[in-house]
Amino acid sequence: ALLAGCTGVPTGTNWPAVGASTDVAYLSNANNVYAIQLNNGSLMWKFPLESSRIMFYAPAVVTSDDQVIVGDYTNTLYSINPKNGNTNWQFSQAAGRYEGAVLATSDTIYAPNADNSIYALDLQGGLKWKFTTGQAIWAQPASDGKLVYVNSLDHFMYALKVADGSLVWKTDLKGPMVSSPVLGDGVVYTGILDNGLVALRSDSGEVIWETPTDGGVFGTPVLKDGKLYLADLSGNIYSVFAEDGKVDWRVNSGGSI
Repeated sequence: ALLAGCTGVPTGTNWPAVGASTDVAYLSNANNVYAIQLNNGSLMWKFPLESSRIMFYAPAVVTSDDQVIVGDYTNTLYSINPKNGNTNWQFSQAAGRYEGAVLATSDTIYAPNADNSIYALDLQGGLKWKFTTGQAIWAQPASDGKLVYVNSLDHFMYALKVADGSLVWKTDLKGPMVSSPVLGDGVVYTGILDNGLVALRSDSGEVIWETPTDGGVFGTPVLKDGKLYLADLSGNIYSVFAEDGKVDWRVNSGGSI
């Protein structure tokens, strides 16, 4: 009761998240987003400019028309002017918090939210469409320009048309997903929090291969030169062949990743 009655600005503890442009890093940490010059580490601005009860967990993303987009830990998505930290616009129609980064294309911002929905906005913050899954969406989606791929905690990966958000396919991957999908040539890869890495056909959602891991995959895999690099909660770092899912090598870091 005493804690509930306290006043003042809360200081939150979370995992700091970083987004970047060519010369500026944007650090989301606790009550603020900080713009930091990469050439010398100096602070350009912080958002919001005044003390507030806003909390940030999601990384900031820079759009093609030079906006900084970041969601807070309640229900508001902000567009920030990268030069001075002022607000361009805000979107408050979601009902949950923003955990993952938005995906920004040349004409659309795809914003995943913990209210089980993904929101597609134009670059002025207007709602184009909304699609709702069975549970929260914590991961940044991915898109090939035709479809947008969405991972949900409801164990399904969804493929939606970019034009109107209509469902093309969904596949049950038998575990929650908190990492983002990774696109290859006609293939989409994803880590599973219930210990695994999966490859699916991007046009149909058909599973091509599954590779078990010793621990849950929390972070997004990296695809490079025909191999996927990923880590799990048991501390293993893996190199996996993208073609067939066979493990190339693995090492243990000694701590959960």
